[in-house]
Amino acid sequence: MKAVIYARGHNEASVENQINQCREHAQQKGWQVVAVYVDRCATGKDKQIACNQMIKDSQKGDFQIVLTTGLERITRRTGRYFCYVGELGKHGVKIVTIAKTDWVYDLLVEFMHGEKTTEQIAKTYNNALTKQRTATAREIKKRGNK
Repeated sequence: MKAVIYARGHNEASVENQINQCREHAQQKGWQVVAVYVDRCATGKDKQIACNQMIKDSQKGDFQIVLTTGLERITRRTGRYFCYVGELGKHGVKIVTIAKTDWVYDLLVEFMHGEKTTEQIAKTYNNALTKQRTATAREIKKRGNK
């Protein structure tokens, strides 16, 4: 399978760490990394030029996977995330996160079939992001204490 890596962060160390983690994951899975897209943003409100280009490039069919470290790297906005998933999905591309968030696709399918409301999905998604941020903060604090 061919994959692209998407990383977003405000400092070089964070971005490089994300890229390295994704490359290692891709290698373990036997995926070929064909491109890396990086947005250097201070907040999720900044324009994500590389992300938008990646979505546009998905139309070419050159990759099947967008690999990223976590949901919040793509966007912290629930509605935008599901738009991205839908747009990429139209071109046979799936978002894969190292943080094991395949449940997001299950939510999307439930929504598309009318089994969940947007409010239920938004609440589940936002709760997951909060848990992920808390776990990441704990991990960073633990590494700092070594």
